[in-house]
Amino acid sequence: MSKNHEILRTEEDISPLNRKLINAVCHKCNFYAEDQEYWEREYECAAYKFVRQLIEENKISFEEIEDIFTRVDLNPDRDLR
Repeated sequence: MSKNHEILRTEEDISPLNRKLINAVCHKCNFYAEDQEYWEREYECAAYKFVRQLIEENKISFEEIEDIFTRVDLNPDRDLR
């Protein structure tokens, strides 16, 4: 059984950059596939798989990832409307 999600944003709220990222990464991911139960899923979203591939190909280091996260807004408590 899939979860019902409250829609916090509308299409108008999504920036062109975010829309491109969603189309390039999120829409290729079945992490949230509604037809899968939680025990059937691979617990790796497409972004995780993408970053893992970059690491495996030595295109990014863990240090660079840590540095990037110092500049990323990871606050889950912010008001999204």
